Amino acid sequence: MTETRRDRLDPAGGDLLRAAVAWHRAQPRRAAELDGVFRVPPDGVLRPGRRLALTEYGARWYDEGVDVYMLVDLETGAVIRATDYQVTAHWPEDLRAFFTPDLIPADDPVRAWPAGSVPGSRDPGELVPVRPDQVERAAAVVLVARHRPDPAGPVRLRLPERLPHSSAYPYADRAAAQPDPELLPGTLLFGDGPADVPAAFG
Repeated sequence: MTETRRDRLDPAGGDLLRAAVAWHRAQPRRAAELDGVFRVPPDGVLRPGRRLALTEYGARWYDEGVDVYMLVDLETGAVIRATDYQVTAHWPEDLRAFFTPDLIPADDPVRAWPAGSVPGSRDPGELVPVRPDQVERAAAVVLVARHRPDPAGPVRLRLPERLPHSSAYPYADRAAAQPDPELLPGTLLFGDGPADVPAAFG
């Protein structure tokens, strides 16, 4: 897990995060609406060229009772979690790429999904990640697509026969523990068993 304090972000990154969270907090909510619904700020809310999807899921999940936001960059799939005081990601590459999308190369298999030229025009496709950071980004993209298929159409996550493995974040173990493909993205992002995954994502 990689984390940094929000007050240590560069000014542009801090402004981007503040604008996204402030917009999300200002949106009307239905009384029965579940956490885990991704929203996409319209053009003009964030700095030019940035498209993000974000959702809040933490206040009623973690013991600390703090608001936790998941933010996914719709250009690269880079995913972070943010509270009022810190930002976290499982991989340093994803934390850096969220604020600097050009760090993800154009031929990255996860980047290909949100790069569709005409929203909603792509056939249902598969994401096949081959590196640990791609597994996390692919899982996040699949979760976003369930609520917001409009950026570039629906997508499926297909894991390779030999999963990337890291002693710090054992994807292979998590995938083996969750045979249901519908529940797999949440398991990959949040935990080893059902009790570790917020209901909205599992």
